[in-house]
Amino acid sequence: MKRLQSAADDAEEYAAATIDFAIAAIEEAEYATLDAVLVRAEADEAADAAK
Repeated sequence: MKRLQSAADDAEEYAAATIDFAIAAIEEAEYATLDAVLVRAEADEAADAAK
């Protein structure tokens, strides 16, 4: 019984850690997207200025 409780605790901790990792990945993807939009806007502005 104690081994099953321990396995359940480990599974819950793993699930929580995986959720935390996923949330961090989503936040990083949001920052990467914003950075890409900013860099694209700067590149387009520079291309327009060069015409």
